Amino acid sequence: MPAISRREFLKYSAMSAAAAGLFSVGALELRANPLGLPIGCQTWAVREMIAKDFPATIKLLAETGFRALSYARR
Repeated sequence: MPAISRREFLKYSAMSAAAAGLFSVGALELRANPLGLPIGCQTWAVREMIAKDFPATIKLLAETGFRALSYARR
């Protein structure tokens, strides 16, 4: 493998970074929900918030993107 100068290395690195930047523009179109299924949340993690203010907690979960809830009865 031939030796590469520092200048060439920096040039190739900058070109690679620019190419990666151009290709990543399409990444903005990626969806967090590729299967089209509702994203859910288990209520155990927010049980104390639910006990204090149920409607506000459900509203907060909906605003963050959760569309389904899973709970366990005890």
